[in-house]
Amino acid sequence: MSRLKGPPDSSVFIVVGGPPVWEHLWPLGPAPLPADRPQGDAPAVLVGDFTVGDPDTVVTRVRAALRAGDAVVGFLGDAEAPPDLHLDATARRASDLVPAVRGLQRLVVLERETQGRLALHQQIREGLGPESDLELVHAILQQQNDLHLRLLHRIQEQNERLLAVQNALPEPLLIHDDCGRILQWNLALLAYVAPEEVYDRRISEVVAGVDGDPDPYELYLRAGELSSAEAMLLGSGGRRTPVLVHARRLEAAGGGVWVLRDLTEVHNLRDLAAAAQRLQATGRVAGGAAHDLNNLLTGITGFTTTVQESLSPGDPRYSDLEEVLQISRRAALLVQQMSTFARTPTALPPWADVRQTVLGLRRMLECLLGEEVELRLDLPEDLPPVAAAGGGLDRVVVNLVVNARDSMPEGGPIDIRARRVEGGAPPSGRGLPSRLQALADSLDPGSYVGLSVTDRGRGMNAAEVSLIFRPFFTTKAPGKGTGLGLSVVKEVADRSGGQVRVLSTPGRGTTMALFLPCSEPAAHRPEPMVSSPRSSCRLQGTVLLIEDEDYLLRLLVRLLEARGLTVHAAAGPDQALSLLEAYLDDIQVLVTDISMPGMGGLELADRIGLRRPGLPVLYLSGRPIEHLGRHRQPPTGSRFLQKPFAPEELLAEIRAMLQEGRGETPSSRRHG
Repeated sequence: MSRLKGPPDSSVFIVVGGPPVWEHLWPLGPAPLPADRPQGDAPAVLVGDFTVGDPDTVVTRVRAALRAGDAVVGFLGDAEAPPDLHLDATARRASDLVPAVRGLQRLVVLERETQGRLALHQQIREGLGPESDLELVHAILQQQNDLHLRLLHRIQEQNERLLAVQNALPEPLLIHDDCGRILQWNLALLAYVAPEEVYDRRISEVVAGVDGDPDPYELYLRAGELSSAEAMLLGSGGRRTPVLVHARRLEAAGGGVWVLRDLTEVHNLRDLAAAAQRLQATGRVAGGAAHDLNNLLTGITGFTTTVQESLSPGDPRYSDLEEVLQISRRAALLVQQMSTFARTPTALPPWADVRQTVLGLRRMLECLLGEEVELRLDLPEDLPPVAAAGGGLDRVVVNLVVNARDSMPEGGPIDIRARRVEGGAPPSGRGLPSRLQALADSLDPGSYVGLSVTDRGRGMNAAEVSLIFRPFFTTKAPGKGTGLGLSVVKEVADRSGGQVRVLSTPGRGTTMALFLPCSEPAAHRPEPMVSSPRSSCRLQGTVLLIEDEDYLLRLLVRLLEARGLTVHAAAGPDQALSLLEAYLDDIQVLVTDISMPGMGGLELADRIGLRRPGLPVLYLSGRPIEHLGRHRQPPTGSRFLQKPFAPEELLAEIRAMLQEGRGETPSSRRHG
């Protein structure tokens, strides 16, 4: 081709790639020429592959970019030039462009591929020769490179942002390819699996089914997704973590993404709920068993007393029967402790006697501890009563002692100590055991009773001590503890206005101390019941007695009639109502068991009260009054006697009711 017209300082723009290159470099402009080119600029020569794309679009865009004096050259190769473009010249090869650019000062080259651009540069350089001072300018090409760099930078920013989002997720995440091989994971997964245990592994090697369930990855392949599927995350050292799986295919990129939710806490809560249901069921069973056992113990105590009264104190059999009575009383106390601990009390006093509580639990604690653990008590007799919201002191003692036992698998001593403590007093003036004194130093001013439980077990470090009162935290092996025992201790302390302190040294043992505020004795101690000694003092009166246990009914009738009382005995409510009609005006006292088949003692007393208003009532039950439930509580101010009871207690209550009927003022226990 011949040299194009134009001054020697014009520029040549070579666009080998054609219109697609223009659109890539100038998406907002009509063509690859600066839109704001000053009018005084030298004419330009536009060289391009105009066989690409729609000819009409090519002509429109090329002509829109040119001014008068500009020239258009088609770099066509073997193709034909578009007829509507009206090219000023054509070039088949790079060498054809040399005459056109000779003498020009500036050459700007655009090429979609670096290899093509370099080849074109080389050919033009060789054609012009070494004497040419043509400047090969890369400004527009640099724009292309800058764009690529900006795009790469944006892609890198998006990848970093996506990675940050993944790592910010609190739940483990896995990304795999179409073959199930893991490509990527987030930081949350590393809390369960080491990097080397997941890198280049397959999903099936990291996430498995639960106890024989199908492989989650196979289910995923069949359905194309997983939604709320339970599985096991296989971690370091054989660790298996229950997880909930949500998996989806990545259609565009291939492979899939899995999000795993740790179900450990859910399973713990489920196990705790099941344990609570079992405990509740145990409580109901214990309540029923306690009722039956107390009925049996009442019979044993009553018949034993009857036989004993027929003997002289010097008879050897008299002392044997006294041993039977002592054993019965101990059995009754054990039944009461088991019943109290297995159920949630509904009406317990807001105070407690620390010494009596621990002594009362001693037998049960020794059974819990076994022969390898020695229980040692240091409980002064002059301890004041303490505030104990909800009557939870017995649970506190049992939880602390069981924790101490579990920390000493080889056995050893457990020391339970109690002292009165003055908060805010100088340590030298307390006279406390060393560990209890160390724990009492930070108490708020006030009077407390400090109860400490000390073991010689493994002890705890500072990090463990800071967490022990959190629900579900435990230092025990999996399945050996719920992590709720000490949170119960702290709850009782908080509700009672007390404080809990811990002193522990790894390898040397732990002391747990509960400090409860002292309570005013006069405000909370019950009035002692006045009981009559054994005597043959006879009573006069008529009693309607209802008891559904035949052996107890026979025993009570025998005891009451032996004291001179007239007894109308009924084995159930229906028989009692019939006897009431027959002896309506004669009956002076009603004695009834609360728990009976069909109509209970409370309803029966109400029915009888309609016929005999003001008739004194004594309620009997094998359950403690606080375990009877809200709807089975005797009316406030009524009389209540818990089985097992001594014959003297029953006679004392009946004597008091007969005295009330005669206008006298007896001293006896009432339900308040």
